[in-house]
Amino acid sequence: MNKPVSWNNVWQALPVLVLVITASLFITHYLYVSDLKTRAFEALVLKTQHLAMTQLKRHFDSIVTNLSIVGRWVQAESPALGNAAALNSRFMPILEEIPQIASMMVADSHGREYMLLRTGGGWLTRLSDAVPSGMQSLWNRWTGPNTSTESWQE
Repeated sequence: MNKPVSWNNVWQALPVLVLVITASLFITHYLYVSDLKTRAFEALVLKTQHLAMTQLKRHFDSIVTNLSIVGRWVQAESPALGNAAALNSRFMPILEEIPQIASMMVADSHGREYMLLRTGGGWLTRLSDAVPSGMQSLWNRWTGPNTSTESWQE
């Protein structure tokens, strides 16, 4: 025999039922919003990363291209590493156009080298010839490709 449902019991169970349904809705909403935030954050990070990589690539592509051209020129013409003024005329404009590069060096297998360095007040070169000079280097300070202001050996 079934007992008839008393309205008093229904009214007592109703707040618990409403509480369970409300809690379920809040938990579902919270999980949905959390997942949505995570996906939005990941998309934003990926977009920002892609933008940064694109900008870096664009920034360095021109530098790499210019340095590749200089490298091919040096290989093809084998410049005289003892003529600083001629090398300055060739390399100073390149370094002036690419501020990210502070110095460059050209050397051969015989120990001769030319180094050009941008300084705060102009340019500095080092010419080294390992064989005749006994590892002495000739340093020059320059204000332009053909204008040496100071010279010394180390």
